[in-house]
Amino acid sequence: MKVFNSMNVMWILFRRNPLFWILLVCFLTYVYYGFHFYSTGYNFSPGEALVRMSFAVQGGMLAFLFFGVLLIRLEENNHLHDIFSSIPKGNFSKFIGKLLFFFILVLLICLFVFSIYVFLFLPKVYLFFLSIMMR
Repeated sequence: MKVFNSMNVMWILFRRNPLFWILLVCFLTYVYYGFHFYSTGYNFSPGEALVRMSFAVQGGMLAFLFFGVLLIRLEENNHLHDIFSSIPKGNFSKFIGKLLFFFILVLLICLFVFSIYVFLFLPKVYLFFLSIMMR
């Protein structure tokens, strides 16, 4: 129960910070427009999709670098170390809560990025395979 409470504390801290929302919206917009740019070309090939997705990986690394720095600053400003060290086994629950929070955050962002990818590329892949079948 302490782990879920510490995960909830992390969510509350991130939710209240406007920089978190700005980073999240900017990253998702960057990924959407990047995918949209590569999906509008006439020379679309499904095999090149993985190579063309490298910009999303680089943008994700940069975004999560900023999320990590933001997490450290939020912990320092709110004195979370002092709060969690006063609870028995609080540092362990804080650590596991952070891991769960970021695991869920990464999972949700990956699902959203994958849904953008499917939304933009699935019709083209379907038409590509349909044109092969009609030959």
